[in-house]
Amino acid sequence: MALQLLNNSETAFAFPTATALLLTKTRLINMFIIGGRIMPHMTVEFSEGLSTESLRLLCRTIYDVLAASDDFPTAGIRVRAHKADMAFVGDGLPENDFVALTLSVGAGRTRDVLHAAGSQIFAAAQEALADRLAEPYFSLSLEIRQIDPDLSWKDTPIHARFSPKKD
Repeated sequence: MALQLLNNSETAFAFPTATALLLTKTRLINMFIIGGRIMPHMTVEFSEGLSTESLRLLCRTIYDVLAASDDFPTAGIRVRAHKADMAFVGDGLPENDFVALTLSVGAGRTRDVLHAAGSQIFAAAQEALADRLAEPYFSLSLEIRQIDPDLSWKDTPIHARFSPKKD
């Protein structure tokens, strides 16, 4: 199989020739965001005791923090919430609830940048969930994961809408 080498200024990628011919430069850049910096994706896992209103406020709050940051381009932001259908928390009391936040980001940001972003997100989440955190039956956590760009594949044409058009 013939391979054609395509270059996006920092990293070269080899594709079967037929595949390479189908990829436009913009599409190629959208598939392999330089340095992986285009993310963040926030996953909000929660137990069934949280109200829809609380979750909507939390997700919107997190989105707003990420969108206001110079470190996270708007096109890459995703905030998704998933209910844990089955969860036993702490001592297993049925009134125990949780929210577990996981921020997945591409490589390329310093530890200080990620720590500052995490602190800002966590403080905003604490504020959005202040009523639940005032109860002794609730747990909130945040973890940041850096994704290895060599082990991550994406095809995200949405980024083209946010990229400046070049003549």
